[in-house]
Amino acid sequence: NEKAHFQKWQVVSEVCERLQHQGVDASQVLPQLMDHLEQSKQAVQNDQPGTEQKYSSRENWDREKQLLDDVAKLSHRRGATVSENTIRQTVDQFAADPQTPLSEEQRKAVSQLLTDQSSINVMTGVDGSGKSNTLRAVRVAMEREGYEVIGGALAGKAAAGLHEKTEMPTRTV
Repeated sequence: NEKAHFQKWQVVSEVCERLQHQGVDASQVLPQLMDHLEQSKQAVQNDQPGTEQKYSSRENWDREKQLLDDVAKLSHRRGATVSENTIRQTVDQFAADPQTPLSEEQRKAVSQLLTDQSSINVMTGVDGSGKSNTLRAVRVAMEREGYEVIGGALAGKAAAGLHEKTEMPTRTV
């Protein structure tokens, strides 16, 4: 399974489905499976009070922890910004192309992302809300001012999608 986080019932369901195809009665192995999951060094439990108990692989847990540590370090550094003139040129360029028009909200996001002096900026939105087009405009503006822009994603599939939609080089982090 490709999920980064999973619940106990999802593990049980997956194992039972696989065992069923092998002719094994899942009820005979469930107690051992549950013990194994609880004792495994490769499955890490999310023990946050008030949340449904979830697990992650040790590798994914360590990767996410390193990413959070890196973000904490970067949060104290000043980020790259671009001039208002460059932002205006980029927004005008996108407005002139019927393939890449920016909504008013996207124009505001482009400006915010390019003028905020934080080294960490986050943009969220539902599918189809224009995040990729907004990031493409951010990339164009930053490259205009000589910055090298590299996108990052946790998974290879996400990095490939980011590259395809924004035309920026991407890496998994």
